[in-house]
Amino acid sequence: MSNTAQVSASKRIEALLDDNSFVEIGGLVTARNTDFNLGDNATPADGVITGYGVINGSLVYVYSQDATVLGGSIGEMHARKIANLYDLALKMGAPVIGLVDCAGLRLQEATDALNGFGQIYAKQVEASGVIPQITAVFGTCGGGMAVVPTLTDFTFMEEKSAKLFVNSPNALDGNYTSKLDTASAKFQSEEAGIVDVTGDETTVLEQIRQLAEQTKNFTEDITKITNELNDNADEVVVSVNSSVEATKEQGERIIEAAHTFEQLNKNIETLIEHIDVVNKEIAGLSDSNNKIVENISQLSAVTQEVTVNAEQVHNMSEQNLEYAKQVKEAVGNIRITSEKMEIEE
Repeated sequence: MSNTAQVSASKRIEALLDDNSFVEIGGLVTARNTDFNLGDNATPADGVITGYGVINGSLVYVYSQDATVLGGSIGEMHARKIANLYDLALKMGAPVIGLVDCAGLRLQEATDALNGFGQIYAKQVEASGVIPQITAVFGTCGGGMAVVPTLTDFTFMEEKSAKLFVNSPNALDGNYTSKLDTASAKFQSEEAGIVDVTGDETTVLEQIRQLAEQTKNFTEDITKITNELNDNADEVVVSVNSSVEATKEQGERIIEAAHTFEQLNKNIETLIEHIDVVNKEIAGLSDSNNKIVENISQLSAVTQEVTVNAEQVHNMSEQNLEYAKQVKEAVGNIRITSEKMEIEE
């Protein structure tokens, strides 16, 4: 149970923010889990008040844990409310201030509560370097909740009653609280170095107000940078769209060229087939030509023989003609001789 239950969670928010500026978010949320008779216990706001307000006119988001509700322990809906608050703060570029008074994990909710811690850690990491995160420990901050201050940018701690620990001092071998109170503000600020500022509750809240005022310029710078990035992003989107269109056109041209090459390949294959057919025909024609040449050679040989025979016939004809002349002359001579013989008779 909290050591500062006399100061309510809502009173801390009122003391931190400008008068009448706080707007609560999720005020009607209660615990969903009913295991271990948890439904018999009233859990208003599930033990954490969340919302937004202003400090010296600057927007901030705040969650304040209520130790009167199950010791301010972290349950499923409790964690969801804090995670949702981070989403809103990131959207607006405003700081998140956590006023911690928590007994740690709500054991009745088991793994749902463990998952809740994971959600909070994830949002803190997401917000790191984007928006300022401030944590102030006013009561107990034990177990898994002790990790939360280590993930924030600035940690404050009430100097007398606040306790910050993962394991209590008595759980350390050979140690006890009176010997070395490892959960005290003094130890955590001077030895562990987790806590930046210590003081009474009023001083802590006032110093948080001063710090929030100083982070105003940071938030404005972040907003300005974000706007510039958005403008540049618009230009990048236009450029990317143009590049996409150009790439699309080039892709269409490449596809068209691919189709053309494909058709060309088909035409080449058809041409090769025709060439094969022509080559076969030429080979057949060559065989025919060889036969013709062979026949011509044979015809030439026969022609030569005929020529020789013709010459022989011609020579024989000339000889026969000569014989005929000689016969004719002999016949003429015989006739003349006969005529002379007749005359003489």
